[in-house]
Amino acid sequence: MHKLLNRLIRKNVAPDLNLQPLQPLLEAISAAFEQCDDDRVMLEQSLTLTSDELNEINRALRAKLGDVQHYREEIEIALSKQNALLDASQEAVFAFKPGGALDRINRTATEFMGLSREVMLKNSGEENLKQMKNRLLHPEKFDRYIEKLKEDPRQTLKGEFESKEHRFFQFYTIAETLEGEYIGRVWCIRDITEMQQHQDQLTYHANHDSLTGLPNRLSLSESLSHALELAKRHHSKVAVLFIDLDDFKKINDTAGHEEGDIFLYNVSRKIKHALRDADILGRLGGDEFLIILEDFTNLHQLSAIHRRILAAFEELFIIKGSSYSITCSIGMSTYPNDGDEPKELIRKADMAMYQAKRNGKNQIYFYDESLERKAIDKVSIEYRLKQAISQREFILHYQPKISLSTGFLEGVEALVRWQPKDEALKYPDAFIRTAEDMGLITQITQQVIEMVCQQINLWRTTALNNTTVSINFSALDFSNAKFIDRASALISEKNIRHGAIEFELTESALFDDIEYVKRILARFKKQGIKVSIDDFGTGYSSFGYLQDLDIDFLKIDKSFVKDLQHNEKSRAIVKSIVNIGNNLGFQVVAEGIESAVEFRLLNEMGCHIGQGYFMSRPVPADLLPEFIKQLPIRTTD
Repeated sequence: MHKLLNRLIRKNVAPDLNLQPLQPLLEAISAAFEQCDDDRVMLEQSLTLTSDELNEINRALRAKLGDVQHYREEIEIALSKQNALLDASQEAVFAFKPGGALDRINRTATEFMGLSREVMLKNSGEENLKQMKNRLLHPEKFDRYIEKLKEDPRQTLKGEFESKEHRFFQFYTIAETLEGEYIGRVWCIRDITEMQQHQDQLTYHANHDSLTGLPNRLSLSESLSHALELAKRHHSKVAVLFIDLDDFKKINDTAGHEEGDIFLYNVSRKIKHALRDADILGRLGGDEFLIILEDFTNLHQLSAIHRRILAAFEELFIIKGSSYSITCSIGMSTYPNDGDEPKELIRKADMAMYQAKRNGKNQIYFYDESLERKAIDKVSIEYRLKQAISQREFILHYQPKISLSTGFLEGVEALVRWQPKDEALKYPDAFIRTAEDMGLITQITQQVIEMVCQQINLWRTTALNNTTVSINFSALDFSNAKFIDRASALISEKNIRHGAIEFELTESALFDDIEYVKRILARFKKQGIKVSIDDFGTGYSSFGYLQDLDIDFLKIDKSFVKDLQHNEKSRAIVKSIVNIGNNLGFQVVAEGIESAVEFRLLNEMGCHIGQGYFMSRPVPADLLPEFIKQLPIRTTD
């Protein structure tokens, strides 16, 4: 029987009571109590299990809640940092909701709009757009961007706009999507005013000359291209004037490059003043300027302009208290007569300018086709000159120098000739200038020195043994110290006697560096080389250098000698040169004597030596022995 039932019977039933008849009932009740015990045990076990599960779930939920709180804190920190980064950005950032209202903005955006963050977030999209457009100089341009976005909200756009305060901005806008769904749009706007100004400065400097502020070569080419396009469209004309200053180098050499720059700036202003407002003046570099004249109808208009330009140079220029007479040479080409491309017209105007210089400077020359042919010939000569040097095609003729008092030979001048294979003999006028321009003159002069040394040695056993041979030195030869070394070494190697060689120098060769000149002349003297100043009276003609330099001869240019008989001024100039030479202890040589009268007049003036066609033309070396047999030269009226 169940313990609880047994306890209840003992407590509540009399001991003498017969329970036998109730035995089945008591067993049933006992079974029921046992069943209750089993159910209670099961329930307790079940509750224990449930409590454990709930506790586990509770622990899991608490852990997840902690994670969520942690994530929330991390998100809040990230958002805070993001907001700080956005506010630190110099770009204005706007984030819009799909309807157009603002979702987020940064500090720069509020400054850009001039509104508080609260007001902008409260405003509708239309209100913010209106405020934006009120800031713009050209709001209609911004409207076009908005229309594009309305057509396709997902597209990306970028562009630029200008504010009413003339500040420049660049924008970039991109759609925001989530799993393919459009959820808004972000705009980024940055101020590029300083960048634009810097770019404008770079563009300006790339297209303008830093000294004068005028358009440079690149800008001029673009302007000329534009002018030609308009001229072709409207059947009008365009002229190109190429200007080069004459003898500008003497300002740099005497006053210095700083004063030279100031002079160039002032000259650019003078030229500009002579032009029409629509005319374009630019500087190509150095002392070269270019003018583009549009929409002219006749040459009379052009003549008026170039006369005004030349007139601008008529007054003396005063620099550091010194007066300078500077002129300019102008070359002109025109469209459509001379070409239809910028490079072609500039090139032809340049060619015409050089012809103006060759014609005497301080003038204008209009391009013509003969200049093109001359240019082609020059290119051909340049190529053939290099071949001539390598193949030693140069020969020498010798022109006698005669004593005007005795009529006997005083020396000879070696004159170079070019004898191309199977062609006629070429004289110096045909190639010397080109050789100087190309820097080939020193190679030719070296070959002349070699040939002269060889000839002097061949004359050792003849009547020409004591003859002095003069060799022409260009300014380029004389300024080339390495060439001087080679020439001196060559004369020493050939064992040439003292006094056998004379170098004829132009006046221009003596003014670059007077101390250098003195050193070289002293070196010549030590080797027994005589020195002559060629074409005296046509260059600087400064008496100052004559007393400082150790020279032997003054040579009167033939331009004074040819008018000697009929021109009193020429006679006065020649007489002055002779007197200077005699007073300074130099011998005076006159070239270009073509008559007995000139021979006699020069002798009467006290000139020592003469040369010219009256006595002898330049002849090959093998004809000189026959010539000296006919000496002395006698003159009659």
